[in-house]
Amino acid sequence: MQRKALGKMGKLAENLTAGSLIMEAFLRLLKEKPFTDITVHEIAGKAGISRSVFYLHFEDKDDVFQKVSGEIIGEFLQLFDSYLEVEERGRAGQTGGVLQAAGKICHHIRDYHFFYQEGFRDLSFITGWAEHIFSRLQRIYNDQAKGIFVAYGLVGCMNRWISEGAKGSPKERARQFVEVFSFLLDVGKEKGNLGSTVTY
Repeated sequence: MQRKALGKMGKLAENLTAGSLIMEAFLRLLKEKPFTDITVHEIAGKAGISRSVFYLHFEDKDDVFQKVSGEIIGEFLQLFDSYLEVEERGRAGQTGGVLQAAGKICHHIRDYHFFYQEGFRDLSFITGWAEHIFSRLQRIYNDQAKGIFVAYGLVGCMNRWISEGAKGSPKERARQFVEVFSFLLDVGKEKGNLGSTVTY
């Protein structure tokens, strides 16, 4: 499935494949019910394919979740990379763009809160997501402990929002995201040159 296909529920990528149809159908079902209540029969029916075609592309519904997870987390990480670039420019004295970049992250999380809510039932999902974030923070932190603190702190804040049903506007959450991230960056201020000069 093309990466943009998962960015808009109901819109498929230009080059449709059975695999992309299955993942789109799975996401629609996940929006309606918990993962444990979804069956391969339902996924195939929603995708308009047979069970035999399903098994040509995926081993089971867990396999579908893993593939969908790779797409959605990949999209999040692209947005997070963009945010870090803008935030780093802000700390270097270049103004603007931080709130907009954070807003894109918050829109993404709100659009897929049902997916993240399911993922947070699994500790390995939480640690995997945090480790992806940590790997991106390596360019900011020389101290591994600080990087881990920030990564898990951000995941914890996002988990709280998701567990509440992703209520509130993405703009409001984006401002909170920027404030939290800036606060976490400033934790390492005394032992490094990590001061944050965020400009909205």
